[in-house]
Amino acid sequence: MASSDWGTFFTPTPPAARLVRTDAQTMYRFHLAALNHGLFLAPRGMIALSTVISDALVDEIIERAIAAFADVAADAQ
Repeated sequence: MASSDWGTFFTPTPPAARLVRTDAQTMYRFHLAALNHGLFLAPRGMIALSTVISDALVDEIIERAIAAFADVAADAQ
């Protein structure tokens, strides 16, 4: 069985392996924004997509994530 995992980080460079996130507040806001757009991901920013997924569903997930990112960006200004 295979899967596709997605991890979200709000840092200017790839994060080092560590237990404490430096972007925890932004990740928290993104998690809530994603929920508001019908996209569930773990509070730490992880999402696992089924390998049996249509292109249309991938497009929908991307659209929902973009909307959540836009909400977080608007909140930061």
